[in-house]
Formats: sequence, C-alpha cells, structure tokens
Amino acid sequence: MFKDCSVGDRLEGGGSWLWRYESVLVEELQEMANMLALLSSVTLGEGRDKWRWLGDSAGQFSVRSVKDLLIQGSSDPECFVIDWCKWVPLKCNIFIWRIEINRIPTYDALFSRGIVHQVGACPLCGDEDESVSHLLISCRIASILR
Repeated sequence: MFKDCSVGDRLEGGGSWLWRYESVLVEELQEMANMLALLSSVTLGEGRDKWRWLGDSAGQFSVRSVKDLLIQGSSDPECFVIDWCKWVPLKCNIFIWRIEINRIPTYDALFSRGIVHQVGACPLCGDEDESVSHLLISCRIASILR
C-alpha cells in the first residue's frame, strides 16, 4: 500500500513500528523483537540517504578496496547491499538476492535450517555436497548447462 514510504514514515513518535500483519509464530515474534531492539538505537536525520561503501574507511567504492577485502578474507556478507540491476529481468535480481541471503534450497542450506537431517551430494554430478557455491562455480554438469 505504501511502496514509496521511508523508514521515518513507518515509525510512530514512540518508536514503535507500524505493521499491517500481526504474527503468531514464535520465530517471527523473536525476529520482530530483535529488529525493534536494533531500531531503538537508530536516529533518523533530516537529509536524504546516501550510498556508502563499507569496505573502505572513506566510504568510496573502488576495485582496490574490494581486492583488499578479498585478500584480507574479512569480507562480512552482512555489510554489502545488493544493487538491483534494471537491465536484467526481475527474476535474475531476485535469484541473486536469494543467493546473497542463502535462501537457495540446496542440501547444505536446508541442513543448516534443520529441514533435512544430512547434507546430500549434488544431484547433478555427485562429486561434492550440494551448495550454492558448488552449483554455481565447481559443478562440472552445471557448467555445461550454462
């Protein structure tokens, strides 16, 4: 209903979040409590939001800063935001976003969520455990199908 609203528009004066959906699931209630705890320390300014690259102390993106992060091996996936590309179909953007938040239903992802009880081999090649990185990078059968 309010697709173009800001975070400030959704916060009331008392700092509570405005929702149209009331959850009854314990997990969702816990996520809501965690989110509200994180939001309690947020202060909103009057200016417009700005993009800031967290991989560099100056906040400026550069290939060098990415290279430095990769060399250090300290890249934190939580600090990067997916930049949706308008030139590709929406389903491609959604697929990349789902990869970033580890929501592709591979055996290892399902195992980490307790949905399956053991990690299974890749159904295409059987060489390694099925994971997103295996399917997209090292699976010999998937590389042929691209």
